[in-house]
Amino acid sequence: MNKLQLPSITLFCADCVNVNRAVRVLEHCKNLCDFGGVKFLTSLDTDYEHKVEIMPLNSLITYSIFMLTKAHQYVETEHCLVVQRDGFILNTSAWNEDWLKLDWIS
Repeated sequence: MNKLQLPSITLFCADCVNVNRAVRVLEHCKNLCDFGGVKFLTSLDTDYEHKVEIMPLNSLITYSIFMLTKAHQYVETEHCLVVQRDGFILNTSAWNEDWLKLDWIS
């Protein structure tokens, strides 16, 4: 299987709850796609190669405020794909390049 090439997209995850599950999701996505960048933002201890140290996100409110006001500071590509420990890529054949013309997809 050929990996989906997404050079203008950063694979992005911010998680201060469960490092192991978040890393498994990031690695799963990296096995399916080649991204322009990969960022794992966490306050927890890990030696994961894509870790970026951030302040603790101890609640859904703190996480939401961070994602709305600070997450963009960690993305160097034109776009980002936010994944979470319970939300990740399932079907790369469903990818549509036109999505890159949009501001938000949920």
